[in-house]
Amino acid sequence: MQHGYDRMRILNAIVVTLAMSAFATACSSHTSTRIGGETVWIDVAEGQLKTQVFATANVSVRPILILVLHGDIPNPRPDYQYRFTRAITTGFSEDNEQSASLRSALGEKWKNEEIVAAGILRPGYTDPSGDRSAGDMGMAYGDNYTPEVVDAVASATGALKEMSNPRAVVVIGHSGGGAITANLLGRYPGLVDGALLVGCGCDPEAWRSRRRVQDPRPIWDQPNPSLMPLSMASRIRQGTLVRLIVGEDDDVAIPEDSRKYAETLQRRGIDARLTIAPGLGHNILGTPESFRELSSLVQEVSAHDG
Repeated sequence: MQHGYDRMRILNAIVVTLAMSAFATACSSHTSTRIGGETVWIDVAEGQLKTQVFATANVSVRPILILVLHGDIPNPRPDYQYRFTRAITTGFSEDNEQSASLRSALGEKWKNEEIVAAGILRPGYTDPSGDRSAGDMGMAYGDNYTPEVVDAVASATGALKEMSNPRAVVVIGHSGGGAITANLLGRYPGLVDGALLVGCGCDPEAWRSRRRVQDPRPIWDQPNPSLMPLSMASRIRQGTLVRLIVGEDDDVAIPEDSRKYAETLQRRGIDARLTIAPGLGHNILGTPESFRELSSLVQEVSAHDG
């Protein structure tokens, strides 16, 4: 594969990069928008996917690997998946009340977690630096959760597992990234140990039906090549931990879509739990509520591994 690193070399490169980034941040007030991390391009069937990889300072031989998938909207170009992975590993670029709230949400136990985290630029998307992951983005109308996209994410997951030798793998998906994550659980059972679905587009057909009413156009009547999370649920491996969080006021991926998916998993005996966050809308990945859910899930995954 093009990444061309053995496991220890990539981890050493990450640690060096993070140390340089921390030094630069301490020396200059103009680095607050810098993402940093180690950029790793990973070969997939249609080309290469971009990832930015971060790590906590205490990483040893068997960390927990966390992967983050952004949502469907291509503009503004997505980079919040990188910012999230930086936040949970190397900390926050600002020292303010919001950052303090997020650190508190992660909790004291998080300081001892050994984490390698990768923000993935989904197939066909371009980030603010101009880098583009190979693949077909589709029209971002609930139509890009295809087998090819899920396979590409699975390939990236496998490559990152090979590089980091984790004791457990957690995937976080926001919005349409949640739908892809849900499909990943079913199409590749056992590839990951836990998933956090945030404002999940867990029922693409229901979403398209709502959009058809709100914005009548022929596009909503075209065949949809996406895999459907509800249909893939029967293939998820027993023992997989699935946590969902959705804003009470989410009018994009409404709470009912997450509830329907969670109940489908529960009927199959999958350990799934839904949290509805009062007063929150759709873009909640960077909120204390989501940070708490992640911290709890990582602790549960660690306990299962132990």
